[in-house]
Amino acid sequence: RDCQDDADDFHPGVDGPQHPLRHLLRSGSFWSSFGHFCRSTQLEGRVVTDFPINHPRVSGPDKGSDRVRRASLVKMETEVKPTDHPISMVYFDLGNVLLKFDHEQSCRNLGKLFHVPAPDVRNFVFESGLEDQYETGELSTAEFYQRLCDRWKQQPSLSCVCVAAADIFTLNCPTLSVLTQLKAAGYRTGILSNTCEAHWKFVADGRFRFLTDLFDDLILSYEVKSMKPAPAIYQAAIAKTGLEAESIFFMDDREENVDGALEMGLNAVHFTEGHQLARDMDARGIHINY
Repeated sequence: RDCQDDADDFHPGVDGPQHPLRHLLRSGSFWSSFGHFCRSTQLEGRVVTDFPINHPRVSGPDKGSDRVRRASLVKMETEVKPTDHPISMVYFDLGNVLLKFDHEQSCRNLGKLFHVPAPDVRNFVFESGLEDQYETGELSTAEFYQRLCDRWKQQPSLSCVCVAAADIFTLNCPTLSVLTQLKAAGYRTGILSNTCEAHWKFVADGRFRFLTDLFDDLILSYEVKSMKPAPAIYQAAIAKTGLEAESIFFMDDREENVDGALEMGLNAVHFTEGHQLARDMDARGIHINY
């Protein structure tokens, strides 16, 4: 039946009060899904949205049962604004966008390895700026390792230190869903991340296979010797693509990094979660099956 038909018009022998269609039309989840479908439907360059103003279930006096009334529908047409620079490249941040991470876990891991309290690790590695030196490539992995060994007068293996420092990541599943649909739609993708060699090698060695399978370009701070929000790392990202900055979309969980990208001309948004990211992309003409 058309969703605008009054359910009371159903034939009593077929479309009785217990008929599944009546329950479907009474379902809030149905109308939510229906509205989402219509919002994502493009017709002749326009995004057409049909959704009910009110939930179609209301109480009625007939035979003491609920009555499904005719749903009022509103059609909203949002013109997709033309642009001289349609998005053709999407850069993802790594930490807390593609993968969730916990620096406190790194402090605990290294603390156990070096037999020192986790707060001592936090102060020496993160609050002193040592991690930033490592992520900008000022320190090599071997130099970072030696700094730790010198600090606590111990010499665990380099491989053990790297794993202890890097075993802090978990998959952010909603963002992965967005990424796979982007690739299915033919978009070029990249990673633009403040990271260090130990972290990148840990996550890209097969633990998270999509990092090497689904990205075309990698801009990693320790390789380009610059960290967000410094201009140089965005310049490297733009140059890597060969595109105008306005044709590149980027998201980051840190607002200062988004501001840095915007200052360099990229189309950038603050990342909060995967569903919002899909909406932000759709608003910029990046239409995917999500």
